[in-house]
Amino acid sequence: MQVSMSDWIALAVGLIGLISAWLARSNRLPANVCRWINDLDQDVILQEIGTCAVTMAQATAEERRDYMVNWITDLAKIKLGLTLPKSIANLIVEYCYQLWKRAVGNKRG
Repeated sequence: MQVSMSDWIALAVGLIGLISAWLARSNRLPANVCRWINDLDQDVILQEIGTCAVTMAQATAEERRDYMVNWITDLAKIKLGLTLPKSIANLIVEYCYQLWKRAVGNKRG
């Protein structure tokens, strides 16, 4: 029995879709970063992102991001005694910003 090429392609597309959906639902952050977000209190970070969006509405996206990165590095020094690299703070900002955007979008919708 021969399987047509279009059947193989359909199977491959279906498998890629399943894998993509699984990856989208899985937490792709490194374990340490997840722990730091929890220790810093994700809700506090999300609240500051919302405050920043309102109070710095006239600022550029880059200025708001820089503010949040500095805010997170300061918070980590105070709460955890850690000096987070800017790259890790930026990762936390991006991850939490995406959560905040989803939450705000769900409230509007």
